[in-house]
Amino acid sequence: MDAIEQQLLDLIESEPHPFTSQLAKKLKLERHTVAKYLDRLEAKGLVSCKPLGNAKVWQKSVPLVSDLQSQTNMSSLLSSLGSNAALIDLEKNLLWAKHDVGNQKCYHHFGKSSPCENCVAQIALETNQSQQLVLDGKRHLIIPLPENKNAFLEVELS
Repeated sequence: MDAIEQQLLDLIESEPHPFTSQLAKKLKLERHTVAKYLDRLEAKGLVSCKPLGNAKVWQKSVPLVSDLQSQTNMSSLLSSLGSNAALIDLEKNLLWAKHDVGNQKCYHHFGKSSPCENCVAQIALETNQSQQLVLDGKRHLIIPLPENKNAFLEVELS
């Protein structure tokens, strides 16, 4: 995250529901420049906006991943799945896995040294639609988490 994105997050957290133009004025930047940074932060799931006429009012998002990790029943919910499952964030970090695999990237878990070409998880996140892939003869379902694009669930189907 760069310095401007961090400044925007700090301002949005300190001021209740600022407009894009108010944020631009405080940062001494053009409104359209700030709008681009806010769009990036929104794509990362860090902020959300509500239209108010022609303006946008911004607020800090409550990350879904943090909510899920803080729920005491999340582990038992995922463990109840009859197959292997993993919760993975945007940076492809394994946040939780049914079988403890340590702190690693999802592609390391599958024996790769770099992200997969045509990453199915990335496609699922960009389209907000579940995707399937076959890896080592096993089918996997990639499910983007609703209401937020901070993480996805990977479930081994066979």
